[in-house]
Amino acid sequence: MAAYGTGLSALRIKVVAIRARYALLFVLLVLPAAGLAWMVDRYDDQPRQSVALKAFSTAEYPDNPENKSRVFGGYPHPHLLIESIGSTRFRFLLEPASPQATTIELTDVDLAHFVAAVPPWITVDPDLKQVGLIDREWNRQQVRFPRTSSHVQVHEGGDGFEQRAVSRIDLARNCLNAGLWELLLFTEEEGEEHVYKHLWFTFPLGLYKQLFEQVNGLSYWS
Repeated sequence: MAAYGTGLSALRIKVVAIRARYALLFVLLVLPAAGLAWMVDRYDDQPRQSVALKAFSTAEYPDNPENKSRVFGGYPHPHLLIESIGSTRFRFLLEPASPQATTIELTDVDLAHFVAAVPPWITVDPDLKQVGLIDREWNRQQVRFPRTSSHVQVHEGGDGFEQRAVSRIDLARNCLNAGLWELLLFTEEEGEEHVYKHLWFTFPLGLYKQLFEQVNGLSYWS
């Protein structure tokens, strides 16, 4: 009986050891594969990508200091198509999500002026290069495109408000982290410009990496 118990204990130890080996194999094989898949998805460099847009309501962002339009939040655009059209030039297409809204785009925008960059003479000093890039990346850059700009196109559609009343579109690279950008749409009310749509999005990091390397001649990974 004792021998049987000893044999059973040995069998249990063997089973536990086999399970531990399979668990280790899972960790060694599956987790790196999952990490690789995450990296490939995060740095997708397809030239045409659709990204989600985030808009904050007044309740979600009660301390918003902007001059808001009477129609603030009334014209939903939940997705943005970002398309590389050659070199450092891009097209941004706002897709409508209600019968009231219409398609709006910024076209042929040269993003070389938006990407964090440092002068070539700084790159010879690794510390200056790092400080310079951090300083540029963590400083907001916002460019306005008036309705009269050749870069702005408001398509026919919706209830006609956007086609009639959009006065300007701003594109911003904000100061929070690489790839965090914003779009702001304005309309005029009582002689002043008011924001009627403020949208946050993540610029595709694979395309951002390409832009960074084109502008700086440096490895993004380094």
